[in-house]
Parts: sequence; C-alpha cells; structure tokens
Amino acid sequence: MRKNLKYTLLFLTGVFTISNSVVEAGEKDVVDTAVSNGNFKILVQALKAAKLDGVLKSKGPFTVFAPNDEAFKRLPKGTIEFLLRPENKSKLVSVLSYHVVSGNVDGASAFSLKGAKTLNGGELKVAFKNAALYVDKSRVIATDIKTSNGVIHVIDSVLIPEGFSASKKGVSGKEAVSKAILEEAVDVGVDLFNAGNEKACAAIYKIAVMSVLELKPKGLDETTLKKLRNTLDAVDVSKNDRENAWSLRRAIDSIFIKLK
Repeated sequence: MRKNLKYTLLFLTGVFTISNSVVEAGEKDVVDTAVSNGNFKILVQALKAAKLDGVLKSKGPFTVFAPNDEAFKRLPKGTIEFLLRPENKSKLVSVLSYHVVSGNVDGASAFSLKGAKTLNGGELKVAFKNAALYVDKSRVIATDIKTSNGVIHVIDSVLIPEGFSASKKGVSGKEAVSKAILEEAVDVGVDLFNAGNEKACAAIYKIAVMSVLELKPKGLDETTLKKLRNTLDAVDVSKNDRENAWSLRRAIDSIFIKLK
C-alpha cells in the first residue's frame, strides 16, 4: 500500500502547528458560503456535478483553495465543458479534490508551510514569493473566508493534479481510482481507530464510501450499491462512533471483494 498518500487527512511538510480552532467559524458551510459569495458560480456548478457538494457540507473541517470564476475562465477552451460531462466525473472529482485539504489552515499558518496533502492524495506546493503566497502555480488573492466547517482561500487559477489530461480519450479506470481511495482511507482510519479516535476513523471511511458510490465502478452491481447506501443511511442516524467505524469498514471490505 502506498504510504505517501493519506486520504482525507492533512499532512504538511516542514515544522509548524495547526489547530482545528485557528479559524473562527462562520454561519454557513463551505458550499453555502461559496454560493452566497457570488464569485464561485463555476466552482459550485462543478462541485454539484461531481456530487462533492455533500462532502463539503459535512462536518469537516476543510481548507479549500477556491478558484473564482475568472480563474476557471483562464483554462484552455473546452476544458470546463469536458470536465462537466457525466462520463468524465472521475476526472472532475480528482481536480476538485486537489483543491481541498482536511483541517483548518488559516492564512497566517499557510505562510509557514512548504506543502499540503490534498483529498485526492496529491501534494500541493506552498511557497511565499514575489510578496505573495502561491499554491503550486496559483496565487492566493484572498484569505480566510470563514465558514462553519472550515475556511476558504481564493486563488487566481485552477490547480491541476499531476498527470491530468483533459483529452477525449476518456478517464482512467474507475476500479483503480476506487481501490486507491479505499486503501488510503483504511490506511489512515486504522491508525486513528487504534489511537482511540473512532469518530475521525468513521468520518474518513464515510467519505471514502461516498466517493466510490459517486464513481460507480463497473465491478459494483446495483445490489451492492444499494447496501452501501443503506450503510451510509444507518451511519447518518447513529451516534455510536465505534459501531459506525466497523459498519463502514465492513462496507469497504465488501467493495474490495467485488473489485478484485
């Protein structure tokens, strides 16, 4: 299992400290804040198309490096349309999740960082140069838009994961993507569970299962998909973090069996 990917956890290079209480919470979640802001119409449309709006409305916390509408319009002609096609959902999920880091990282803390692991497993390069903060090649133009489940920093261009190609050849195998997501979720979740943080473990497992449900790899028949939805529904109404973690882990194991 690849240890360099840690799904839905924040791992930053360098020496610094992050507190989940650094950013004062706003009244609206990440998605509703983006909607009300008015400058993230394309981002919100993309989140809904990828079915990631539900994830970013969950408890979090999340740090989102959000491209505004002007940033999306700077993409090569046809890229947005390509990503919004239903058959390219997995590519859209990969691009959007590359903009999200788990945890609250305010603007002041970001200046001391060298990198950050994103929800898609890739690593953002963070640097201060030319009197500005850069994430990969994108310049941060506004910081600390506070939300109830995290913080938004505005960037001037869309972040592109390594190896991404907006071609008409289609997407890479959904089975491979699903396995990678689940493997990293289990990798992180086991450590959290063994450390007594059953709630965080369950949260990570839940996001992983939700992601696979959205990808719908061919190896999962409708009966299996229905069982996964039922598991998520049961977890949503249960307050038993330990049982939730085990239920979701059993669901993940059932997916592995189907995708062999």
